[in-house]
Amino acid sequence: MLVCRVLDEGWPLSQACRQFGVTRPTGRKWVQRALSEGILGMRELSRAPKLVPRRTPH
Repeated sequence: MLVCRVLDEGWPLSQACRQFGVTRPTGRKWVQRALSEGILGMRELSRAPKLVPRRTPH
């Protein structure tokens, strides 16, 4: 995993991103998330909108 290579093995972020085929901003986001939230922060998050502005009541 990219985060393990960077944090545990000391790989440069740019090298790890190239190896895993992701952009540096994405790699940076993953590393920062792992640092701030730990392993649970690495789970896939929903991309669904949190608020639907014109939703009709049931």
